[in-house]
Amino acid sequence: MRLTKTILIFLFLMPGYHLWSQACGSISLVPQIGGQAIDTLKGNNWQDGRCTIHKLEYYAYWDDGDSVRAKDIQLFKLSRVSWNVSISSQGQLMLGVDSALNDAGVHPGDLDPVHGMYWSWQTGYIHLKLEGELELPGQVKQSFVYHIGGFTRPTSGPFLMSQITELNQYHFVLDISSALQWAFDQDLYRIMSPGLKSEAFAHQILNGFKQI
Repeated sequence: MRLTKTILIFLFLMPGYHLWSQACGSISLVPQIGGQAIDTLKGNNWQDGRCTIHKLEYYAYWDDGDSVRAKDIQLFKLSRVSWNVSISSQGQLMLGVDSALNDAGVHPGDLDPVHGMYWSWQTGYIHLKLEGELELPGQVKQSFVYHIGGFTRPTSGPFLMSQITELNQYHFVLDISSALQWAFDQDLYRIMSPGLKSEAFAHQILNGFKQI
């Protein structure tokens, strides 16, 4: 029998970390850019210039093998600091919105379209938003907008972040520099629909997710 225990999840997204905690186990997730805490006011060093993140929002949920409910999906954003969730001792930490929920249309709570994370009935939910500006010497300031998601499988997610087999203390870093570098190298500053580029960007985001 699977024993489900309630743990307290803290999200600190700028500057800081997300923390899933319990007496016998915890998971922390620290967002960074190039190994630095993200500075939304002054920006962060990027090569010889600056990269300023204005928005980083994404959905995440814990999948323990049972049906995922709308209330299980949590929206991480810069202004949000904490929430409570029930998870089992084994499961998967997922980035995005569960496929069945995405196919079913709009939902209440964090999935309410009022949060600006729903495209339409044709494309579904945005799993992740990353927006900002890049300033390099001798170049015009370049804005970038990446809205990743949808339900056009297999390219739209959700995406596995980590497999947890037992409750313990886990610490992760989510460094977005890999995804940004991948996009900048291609002069790709705008992704606003599901598809192969959206999927590739999501996998670059996952490349920055590492246990420490």
